[in-house]
Amino acid sequence: MDDETQRVSPEAGATVEPGWLIQLRWWTLAAWLVALVTSDAGAVGYALIGGAAASNLALHALRGRLGSARLTGAVLVLDALLLTGLLHASGGPMNPFTALYFVYITMAAVLLSRVWIVALLLVSLAGYGALFLLAEPSHHAGHGMAAHLRGMWIAFGITAFLVALFVTRLRGLVARRDAALAEARDREARTRRVAALSGLASGAAHELGTPLGTIALTAGELERSLADVDLPHAARGDLRLIREEVARCRSILAGLAHVAGDVPGEALAEVALGELVDGALSRVDASRVSMNIASDEVARLPAAAVQVALRNLLQNALDAGDGAVELRGAVEGGQVRLEVRDHGRGMSEEALRRATEPFYSTKAEHEGTGLGLFLVDAVAEQLGGRLELDSSPGRGTTARLVLPQGIVAR
Repeated sequence: MDDETQRVSPEAGATVEPGWLIQLRWWTLAAWLVALVTSDAGAVGYALIGGAAASNLALHALRGRLGSARLTGAVLVLDALLLTGLLHASGGPMNPFTALYFVYITMAAVLLSRVWIVALLLVSLAGYGALFLLAEPSHHAGHGMAAHLRGMWIAFGITAFLVALFVTRLRGLVARRDAALAEARDREARTRRVAALSGLASGAAHELGTPLGTIALTAGELERSLADVDLPHAARGDLRLIREEVARCRSILAGLAHVAGDVPGEALAEVALGELVDGALSRVDASRVSMNIASDEVARLPAAAVQVALRNLLQNALDAGDGAVELRGAVEGGQVRLEVRDHGRGMSEEALRRATEPFYSTKAEHEGTGLGLFLVDAVAEQLGGRLELDSSPGRGTTARLVLPQGIVAR
């Protein structure tokens, strides 16, 4: 995930709020002061703290230009080096405040990429090891004490590694949980849009059904009564257009109301793929559709809803160009797979990304509602399946509707 999302992934670092980092460093400096009070670090220790404070003031002055993961990593490495100097001046490896190394390792594991985590581990291990090398001989005289100190260094390395590993894994789990929650929110939002669309379509179908029927009836009677009248060809075409467009409006309203509202409540029934496809082909130009269907295979699903979804896919493919449309269907591995492929103009990357958005269409004005793929995707989601789209400019589009064979409508 990128920095702009403010999310953390195990592979890439997060954008860090400069104010938060500066405040955390002030608290760390306070802990350093406590370490100085409980030891005899002398002027060197206070000079190191002064240098750290000066660097934090510089960060504060430049905070408007800060926030990258790289800068955060560099600051943590600097702090680990300063801590090494402070510990050397105040007791060396015997100073109990060596545990502060884990603060920087944990911060790196939470905020930064794996490269910076490894860098902090190496710097901390090297710094802690340097404390043994630079300590006065009297601090670890004797073979037994030397072995004990080596054990301390090894234990430090193992603990640091485990802390970094645990926090990194935990961060990955949190990132995956956030992604799952975001997906659930998107799914819920889509469900609300479908429900709202269903209510709108049902209301529109109820309110517009009668006037649309009257218009269609009147246009038909007018066309028949004027059959023997010498009318301009354009006028007769207009009358046919009125009837066709009214029929199209009624079909759209009926399809919206059915697909958006009735899928969860539609009775499930065993249906052969051949019968399912025949129902979908009944309202499209079947002469242009070449089929490869396992007609005798049976699936348990809401046939009417799936037929409407398949019909939308076929109509989109037929509208994409003048060539033949390929339809394949089979039951494989407990799934019903229906694939529609056209050889039309295809879709750009942006169009493919937005293809299932409601009211988005790449067709010319008045040639589409932009609801076909949206409703197909909604049906697939409600039935526990998915819609897959594969397209690029110039090579056509392949749409796959994949549904569980024994569907339990949700």
